Amino acid sequence: ASHEPHVTDAQLQKCIFHTGDACALARDAPSLGTFDGVVAANLLCRLPDPVGFLDGLPAVTNRGGVVLLATPFSWLGEHTARDQWLGGYRGEDGADVRS
Repeated sequence: ASHEPHVTDAQLQKCIFHTGDACALARDAPSLGTFDGVVAANLLCRLPDPVGFLDGLPAVTNRGGVVLLATPFSWLGEHTARDQWLGGYRGEDGADVRS
């Protein structure tokens, strides 16, 4: 991974980055570890399986830990199938479809 030129090796040692599948946290928890805090900003409504993400949070969050979810709930079909939208949507006939 690359970083800004002014970042020192000592500073880099304070950060650990993981790449994984947010929808498979429970599966990946053994390699990711657990955390006192998990931040998911503008993530939930961009996942193909938002419930999978939410269900996996306990596997990576320490007991007493904090999870911060910040989302505009701006669901888009290109990221998340309509039947996966949390809370539902308004159908073509104008009726509410709950999920």
